[in-house]
Amino acid sequence: LTLKFLDVQNQAVDKNNSELIEVDIGNTIKSAAKELKNKGLIKSKFAFIIKSQLNGTAGKIKPGEYYLSKDMDSKKIIELLSVGGYIEENDTKTCKIRIKEGYTIEDIAKILFDEKIILNKERFLKECNNKELVSNLSIYNNLNEEDGKKYILEVYLFPDTYEFYYNSKPEDVIIKMCSRFDELYKPIEEEVKSAGLNMDITIKLASIIEKEANK
Repeated sequence: LTLKFLDVQNQAVDKNNSELIEVDIGNTIKSAAKELKNKGLIKSKFAFIIKSQLNGTAGKIKPGEYYLSKDMDSKKIIELLSVGGYIEENDTKTCKIRIKEGYTIEDIAKILFDEKIILNKERFLKECNNKELVSNLSIYNNLNEEDGKKYILEVYLFPDTYEFYYNSKPEDVIIKMCSRFDELYKPIEEEVKSAGLNMDITIKLASIIEKEANK
């Protein structure tokens, strides 16, 4: 009966929400469990602590930032906390991934999540509507929040082969992909403007043509 109770209490809370959790140096499994419970990511602090002790990971949680979904059960959360938060730039754990022409932002989010490059698809999709994220790039002045697109950065996540760190921040992935777009667009920017086109329309047309060609 006790084991059944622990099993139920360690199941996922729900499948629709996620939260940012920050684990500082020196934090214990008890303090982590308290924050997880406060954020609604676990059902029971007691069951979570017991589960981590049974797994032998109670003393192995690592500091960092974690985007944790409420569809993760305690086993998955404990596993992530013991691996570590966002990987620093000097870490060598990387993954090469190809983003093909015609992929939607949802397609890209799924691939990045499946390959463990990002932990949270919802956070990635949310940041794809954050115009200020690319304020240092030339595409910034062409972004229009009133054009009816589901995502402001739609068509600006350039299709290419990338090398990303596992467990990257969604913001870093987006900036890298948009920077690649920026790099290739700048040489033709004046030509596009002189033709009386704006960048958004030009890219949409190119994307449609490419998508049809790949059918």
